[in-house]
Amino acid sequence: MGKIDELLSEPNAGDLKWSLTLRSWTSRLDAMEREFASCDTAPFGSLPSHVRYIERQAKYPDCFTAPAIPEG
Repeated sequence: MGKIDELLSEPNAGDLKWSLTLRSWTSRLDAMEREFASCDTAPFGSLPSHVRYIERQAKYPDCFTAPAIPEG
């Protein structure tokens, strides 16, 4: 989550590298999230990480639809 915070502190959705890095870190977090994580709001007093980080995809949609960087 620290890396996602770092990226979002200086958003640059027009930069393909920034977009792909955000997508990569968000996907990693999404893969680790448990299905019941959305129930954590009351006990922990804050929004679950899924809402804070993964649902931010709506704010930067192009980052999650951009093509991958070609290898080579």
